[in-house]
Amino acid sequence: MKFSNREKWLVGAIVAVALIAVIAIFARPAGPGSEVTQERAANNQQAATQNSQSTQNSQQDPAANQNPEAKQKTQPESLADLARRDADDYTAIGDVDAPLVMIEYSDYRCPYCALYATETQPELIKKYVETGKLRIEWRDTPIFGEQSTGAAVAARAAGEQGMFLDYNRAIFNESTGSGHTDLPRERILEIAKEVGIPDLEKFKADLDSPELLQLVQADYEEAVMIGVNSTPTFVLNSGALRGAYPLETFEHVIDEELARLGVE
Repeated sequence: MKFSNREKWLVGAIVAVALIAVIAIFARPAGPGSEVTQERAANNQQAATQNSQSTQNSQQDPAANQNPEAKQKTQPESLADLARRDADDYTAIGDVDAPLVMIEYSDYRCPYCALYATETQPELIKKYVETGKLRIEWRDTPIFGEQSTGAAVAARAAGEQGMFLDYNRAIFNESTGSGHTDLPRERILEIAKEVGIPDLEKFKADLDSPELLQLVQADYEEAVMIGVNSTPTFVLNSGALRGAYPLETFEHVIDEELARLGVE
């Protein structure tokens, strides 16, 4: 049976519409994130797309060069096993023995990471961290190129002088809300002065520290191992959130996890 050109065009259009509908179904935010507004969901989808594209560009970034041994690491039996609970970890916020740990995989040049850091995290700290219920652990996930890696090393250099969180927050305050923050070495040094790093000469030297770069690489390799491909991504005991969701979504997930642990 032969079809006219008009009929062939009509069949093709129907197939295209069906494919778009299928893609839309699978692109919806998973889990509690389905509650977010359409605008925020669209932003998260855009961020995921940017991150996917930038992963290819980051192959020249020292922190993005995966150590072959990292691929051989054993997957954790549960997400809860990823929590380090290291009392000497200056990148973490909260009690080392808090009942719940939330791990943040983040990039300093990611606008959605900045949105979470400046708007959502302060509220989570007040409600859960300061009450001893939650510990937030940081993981460097530099997927937006060499500047992302440089910023990650710089924050750790500040951490060597007890100012990791100050530097972390200062960088995220640089975000314009769109695009990737420009963080050349000159700006990295200016931020150090602005936040009051005590020993600037040590800070400069630590920017080239192989040991600090190795710590950044270790975090990145962990992110790759568990399949993190966009930032920010947050991992809790039994699940993950991908994107800068509203405060209410984080509260819902955290409250659910605390209830599962028997914490009121």
